[in-house]
Amino acid sequence: MTIVLPSSVFNKTPAAHLSARYVHVDSEQVVNAMVAEGFQVASVQNTLGRSGAASQFGRHMIDFRHPDMPVIGDAVPRIVFVNSHDGSTRASALAGIFRFVCSNGLVVGNTMYQEKLRHSGAAAATLVERMQALAKNTAPLFAQIDRWSHIDMSSARTREFARMAAQLRWGDADRFTVEDLIQVRRPEDDRGDLWTVFNRLQETTTQGHGLEGLTRTGRVTTARPLKEIQSNLTYNAQLWELAEEFSNIT
Repeated sequence: MTIVLPSSVFNKTPAAHLSARYVHVDSEQVVNAMVAEGFQVASVQNTLGRSGAASQFGRHMIDFRHPDMPVIGDAVPRIVFVNSHDGSTRASALAGIFRFVCSNGLVVGNTMYQEKLRHSGAAAATLVERMQALAKNTAPLFAQIDRWSHIDMSSARTREFARMAAQLRWGDADRFTVEDLIQVRRPEDDRGDLWTVFNRLQETTTQGHGLEGLTRTGRVTTARPLKEIQSNLTYNAQLWELAEEFSNIT
């Protein structure tokens, strides 16, 4: 099926009310760069104006997918580009493995890369270059995740993974029960492979979900979301490395 891009994607100038300092990020240029790397436009969303017609300058989101990348369970590798020409949003790129979990469009999954750029300076050229680099570099990561989705995790290995993740996150492998850390919140996360175990642990350890446990001194403690950006990045990198170690255990 051919996706018809909205006219806002092809707009070559920003809205008239913006100052000369506002740098136009050409969405069509991004589309052409992604298509050149073998990606296809899978879907498009466009802001509607007051009349109900598509906005010429408003926010639009383009969902790119590559036909050669595997569908991992019920999740799809995607690179999403968001832009506007009226100053309402930054130009941004998002890459990850996402799925719809209910009829109202709720999307969950693992974000592997995200970047936002202001409409200023060399933003336009920079974003196109980074989108091209992203298109080239994500295929090996998606292939790695696909491999994880075919590695079965025994109960013992899952529990060991959970305790090691807790050690990384809190410096205490026994602060929260393993059963709480690996609990299944959605049926599709109950497949027992390394990828879904990784996702369950990542969600619980970074979001907290209000889990209650005990410190080494016996004090009751509650798991809280990991909000500090650098700590979040560091921990997620460590968790990814831990999953890779488990993927190499035979």
